[in-house]
Amino acid sequence: QLWERDGELHVRWVVVDEAFEPGVVRELFAVFVNALNEVTTEEPTYRAMNELQQAYHVPRAVTGPAPWDGCQVYHAFDVTGLDRDRLESAWLRLVAAYDVLRTTVAHDGRLVVSPHVPDRREIPVTDALPAGARERLVSRAFPLGRGPQNDLRVTGGTVHVTLDLNIIDGRSIHFL
Repeated sequence: QLWERDGELHVRWVVVDEAFEPGVVRELFAVFVNALNEVTTEEPTYRAMNELQQAYHVPRAVTGPAPWDGCQVYHAFDVTGLDRDRLESAWLRLVAAYDVLRTTVAHDGRLVVSPHVPDRREIPVTDALPAGARERLVSRAFPLGRGPQNDLRVTGGTVHVTLDLNIIDGRSIHFL
């Protein structure tokens, strides 16, 4: 359930966890909350794609979703003494500093850069990745026209990051 009261948006998330594979509900909740955090009335800026980005975009735009249709980079980092709040804060500083983390790819092939920096990032924390999650993280394209076009999650003491190569190139990954 979703409602507005006194200028605030309220969410009631009721689900039977046992009806899903372990970790799936947390993942879905994070996707939902992060999409809400991305909403803004601020006008975006638009950029043209470079040739490599166009090459990544054409198959996604023409054929629609298909197995192994994405072009992502996935990294997993083991972190001793991981503090989820510090991770969220560090990620939000990166989002503020690097506009590629606020960029989405529109259906028409333009890069849409949001000036809005969310003040929260829901990071799903689970004991282990849900069945098939690692394969999805490296194989499925992020949806066109929706952000964020990245994924951040934690399992145990491991941080998992997936970035869409349609918005970020190899050089930019090193900056991050």
